[in-house]
Amino acid sequence: SERTVLLSIGKQANKVKLLPSIKKLADGGYKLYATEKTHQFLKSKKILSILVHKISQPSKIPNLRSMLEAKRFDFIINIPTSSEDTKEKTDGQIMREMAVLTNTHLITSVSVAEDFVEKLYKERVFRS
Repeated sequence: SERTVLLSIGKQANKVKLLPSIKKLADGGYKLYATEKTHQFLKSKKILSILVHKISQPSKIPNLRSMLEAKRFDFIINIPTSSEDTKEKTDGQIMREMAVLTNTHLITSVSVAEDFVEKLYKERVFRS
């Protein structure tokens, strides 16, 4: 069965730090979905991902809200920025609330994300 993860990672430094873990997910057979800036970062690193538009862009498809409502992701790695950008903060808050409501595993810490992916890797959850 298909395994999916949503990546929405704020700050360039966090994207770079999580790159080895993201590569493990991709190499392990996970289908990667990503919000715009994360998608562009992954594309620049030649890692395939599917662009998912933010909740605040409801007319754009695929949209994060409908994918969350459909319980499309096995887990979400959402590393918020500490930005004062109200729209991004609201999108992130809604995303995290919807993850909780749909019982989707949610990781909001770089170190926890690294540990989680490493555990998946060691337990050979990945496709051989």
